[in-house]
Order: sequence, then structure tokens, then C-alpha cells
Amino acid sequence: MNEKPDKAQRERIAILGGGTWGCTLAVLLDRRAHEVRIWDFDPKVVESLLETRVPAKLPHLELPETVAISNDLAEVADGATVIVLVVPSVGMRTTAKALREARPDDGTLLYVICTKGLDKNTYQTMSQVVLEVLGESVRER
Repeated sequence: MNEKPDKAQRERIAILGGGTWGCTLAVLLDRRAHEVRIWDFDPKVVESLLETRVPAKLPHLELPETVAISNDLAEVADGATVIVLVVPSVGMRTTAKALREARPDDGTLLYVICTKGLDKNTYQTMSQVVLEVLGESVRER
């Protein structure tokens, strides 16, 4: 169960959201030998993570040096095979729109939505928001 993937199985994973949940997922995925990159919209969060490698609200968790951290969404999403969305629900629509511009979907991306809650204006689930913004084709993967 702790086997690491060989290079053919290794994924390039973009985690969108540098909070406690995003950082926890980054550590777990890094331990599985995937290439992990974290993006956060807040430059202060990115600066803190780059400086300390420790999330502010999770002082016992340290991000490995192999986890890349950036405020540049295009850089983080470039070449990704998996996009993990872990942003707060209030920012999901904005993040999905920015992602659509930064990394046009070529039909190969897998999206994993780890955000709970509903859109405060439309009452849509996060999956519905992502489908609306990125298009129905993402449903087929």
C-alpha cells in the first residue's frame, strides 16, 4: 500500500489553495512520489510558505523541499495532469475562471474538488461551479 508509483504512473499535480487542507494534501501526495506544486492567490501566504515551509495554522506540518510553491497560476498549472481545487468556496468561481485562462484544458486534465460548501449567490455545489466555468467536458473524466 505504501508503494510509490514508477515514472510512468507519476502525476504532476497542481494544488490550488495553500491553506491547511491544501498543504496537507501536498505532503501526502509528495510522499507518494508525485510532482506537487501549490498555488495560492494571496502573495503573503506564498511568501510565508516559501520562507518557513510551514502553514501558519498547522505548525507541526512541514512542506518538503520537493513541493513547489508559487503565486503564478500559469506556472503551477503548466504541464499538470491533475488539478486539485482546495480554495475556499467563496473563491472557487474566480479561481476556476483564472485556471481556464492560465491552463486551457486539452482534454487530459483530471480535476479533484476538495472544497466544501455552496456558491453563496447561486447555491451551486463546487462541482457545479467548476462544470459551469470549465465546461461539461470535464465531467467525462
